[in-house]
Amino acid sequence: PLSVVFLFVVIPAAMALTIGCVKDSTAILQSGGECVRACLAQSFQQVSTLNINGITGMEYTMQLIGKMLDPEVSEYGALYAGRLVSSLIKHAGAALNINQILQAVLNKLTKCESPTIQQSLLVVFIKLFNHDLEGSMSFLQSINTPSGENGLVYVLKSWCEIQEMFTGEYETKVAVIALTKFLPHLLATDSPLSLI
Repeated sequence: PLSVVFLFVVIPAAMALTIGCVKDSTAILQSGGECVRACLAQSFQQVSTLNINGITGMEYTMQLIGKMLDPEVSEYGALYAGRLVSSLIKHAGAALNINQILQAVLNKLTKCESPTIQQSLLVVFIKLFNHDLEGSMSFLQSINTPSGENGLVYVLKSWCEIQEMFTGEYETKVAVIALTKFLPHLLATDSPLSLI
């Protein structure tokens, strides 16, 4: 568990500073997002139920994710957004409106040019593919990018374009495992992947 001082002084200050920063403050967004992610990983229950001026830690976290994934915010502000979203999904699970979050991740992904930022956001979907391939594929087929491209097609194309540039042993391993899960679908004629 987190100490009382950390819980009631540090976390509220970090959240307020990060959410209140101007859109171009990428360093603050990156550091604040990573701080919140680390706190959630350490003690999800404490942080998510924390009450800060009538707003729960979960609501603050959702606001922070929304700011990091805002299409108007520099893509570098979203460097650690993928890690924060993945951590939140892991710990909160069904308590989240995951569809809205994943749509925001997809929308931000379409605005990113840096392979590092793209990787951070793609790993959210890659982890979901590893957890529930069928459900993740079905969900992505049901949504579109802001330009109207199918979500599954866009994610898979983006992933294939930058896979060779993936950095980090863990991220590379998770991606390769997910790719192997797609093999049976690539061979099946009735697979949604046959349309790509």
